[in-house]
Amino acid sequence: MKDFLLDKDLKRKDRRIVEKYGKKCQYIWAQEEPKNMGAWSYILCFWKFGSIICCSREASASPASGSSKVHEIRHNKVIDTVMKFAIKN
Repeated sequence: MKDFLLDKDLKRKDRRIVEKYGKKCQYIWAQEEPKNMGAWSYILCFWKFGSIICCSREASASPASGSSKVHEIRHNKVIDTVMKFAIKN
């Protein structure tokens, strides 16, 4: 039952965002996890309000690189992608 309430609450929040910015707006989901992990697949199941894209690391079998330098590079790449998209639009 708890999962149902979470889904219902998520849909309500999504609807409020779309009411504020409109259906024609391009929405972005950003996450540090690889595309095949994190909340992206969950968002895809419930997002019914127009187009949405994911800015994340590429799909991977591992959630972490094991290197702080590699993590920083990957993290910055996700942030840079989101910011470039925001500036462009």
